[in-house]
Amino acid sequence: MIDLKCFRKTNVYFYGNEAEKRAFYIACVCPFFEKHKKGRFFAIREWNGGPNVEVVYYGEKIDKKALRDAIAEYCKKNDLSWSTEQIEENLRSYKKNQENLLKIEKKNKVDILAKNHLRVCDRQIDIQYYKRVYNSSDHVKLHFESRCLLQPLLEEALVKIHSKQDMNLLVMKLYCMTMRLFEHGEKFASLMFVSNIAGVFALAKQYGKEDAFRNYFESEYKKYPMGEFEQVELDGSLLDRFSVAWTQIYNDCIALVDEDLLSEKGYYRLEDQVQQARANMHGLESEFHQTLIRDEHLNEMVSSRTHLVFRSIVNILYNLMPSLNLSFLDKQFCCYAVVRYIMEKYDTDWKHIMEERVI
Repeated sequence: MIDLKCFRKTNVYFYGNEAEKRAFYIACVCPFFEKHKKGRFFAIREWNGGPNVEVVYYGEKIDKKALRDAIAEYCKKNDLSWSTEQIEENLRSYKKNQENLLKIEKKNKVDILAKNHLRVCDRQIDIQYYKRVYNSSDHVKLHFESRCLLQPLLEEALVKIHSKQDMNLLVMKLYCMTMRLFEHGEKFASLMFVSNIAGVFALAKQYGKEDAFRNYFESEYKKYPMGEFEQVELDGSLLDRFSVAWTQIYNDCIALVDEDLLSEKGYYRLEDQVQQARANMHGLESEFHQTLIRDEHLNEMVSSRTHLVFRSIVNILYNLMPSLNLSFLDKQFCCYAVVRYIMEKYDTDWKHIMEERVI
């Protein structure tokens, strides 16, 4: 059991346009925390309350005045200013989508107010939120420590990679990198990503958009060198350091499961998680998920050591996407691309993998 009261979070609300938000994250907020909390923080591009950078850190409180001064200096240096009309326009999509996102992510609502632009808030983390989402305080700590470990690599990627295609390729490499950690190999690990993309198609179908999603993913896939994916060159040093970090995180996840630290009173119970997963699958018009529901080994599979470890890895990986400037659609396309790549690499499909899989 870990005391999470040592962790705090700072939210810096910034209502510029997309390019301004990306630059603000990497050129203003991250350098401030690198200077004052190096190795003890991670920064998220958050949406609740309007676009903001949420920084989770541990240790003594930050100097809010120093942070405000750094923000003011950054805005002055870059000649940034906004009219009320510009701010309201930049907030429009956030206000439209907030209620749905609150339900999905189980968060308490923070009102989106134009007057909060450039506001800095610092407080203890919302422990009740983490109890709704994670299985134990050790589980939360693992997530935090993993994000702190990955933070400098994310910043380096944002500085070095400028094209959308190259960033998507990096994410695909990270997906494959984590799949190779799976003890039964990447082919079986791909089922986690199959589940994700099958769920996306099923939800799109409910809104009459399945064909549009499939056609978009197909057209995008043709633009990428997936036939030579293994040989695609990105920054080799950066990828090597990502690999070292993911291996450490994987070993930490194994220790968490093996030491039976995924259960704690007051946190999200694994049994409830399994039942919620079943309920979610029942509502999906997806052949993949309906096949899973009918599988007599489903409960054994989703509560197995292998699944619990890899699920933790994938959740950490997915949570990186906003910080790497990937939209929902970009994230799903990368899932689609690596699934298709694996299926073509092994000349198989998810049905055959399900038949071969090891529990």
